[in-house]
Amino acid sequence: WKGGGDDVWKCLPGLGRRKTPLSDHLHDVMASWKQSFIGVEPNFEVLFERFETLASLAFLEAYSEADLEGLLIPGQPEAIFTRMPVGRVGWHSASFRSLVADFESEAMAQTLIASGFAKGSRRFLALFIINLKRVHARMEW
Repeated sequence: WKGGGDDVWKCLPGLGRRKTPLSDHLHDVMASWKQSFIGVEPNFEVLFERFETLASLAFLEAYSEADLEGLLIPGQPEAIFTRMPVGRVGWHSASFRSLVADFESEAMAQTLIASGFAKGSRRFLALFIINLKRVHARMEW
């Protein structure tokens, strides 16, 4: 996800006008494999976008909590955010709403923190969600 931008992925057939060409390509490829790994989640699209959201959280962990606190001050304009790749959930509003509600739930927060996500910090997780909302506001259709 670092560097290069999306231009190279827009060269693939049918992806020239997509906001997230790499994500869309991976989604389509993995969707053809879904029977072998979908398990208990019947909606592959949600599963894929949850995976991308967890990857976004892992990417954001390159920043310190103090860095994010300084940037994501409550009441600041929504246009201020930390760059992070978000994939399809950046523009896919239905999945975005569902995943944010899931990540804000107590059960998911406990699971993520216990699994080592968000640097083991609830505050870091909350800052990630603020940042995700701001990135989504910029990308949504």
